[in-house]
Amino acid sequence: MRDDDGRLVEQARDDGEVGRPGMKLLELLRQNDLEGLLVVSRIFGGIKLGPGGVGRAFRAAALGALDTKGR
Repeated sequence: MRDDDGRLVEQARDDGEVGRPGMKLLELLRQNDLEGLLVVSRIFGGIKLGPGGVGRAFRAAALGALDTKGR
């Protein structure tokens, strides 16, 4: 999103998740030179992934979404 002066405004939210997955998603948007919204949601399935596992899971989901964006 851009502000009234045309400057890019960035936000990352983790909504209580461990491992800072919001920042990982923001980094992917930056790496791919994309502006917009990238949302990943997960449902707890009874297995604790830990900070590294959560980050990898969110990154994998985001990469899958970005891979299909051109199709």
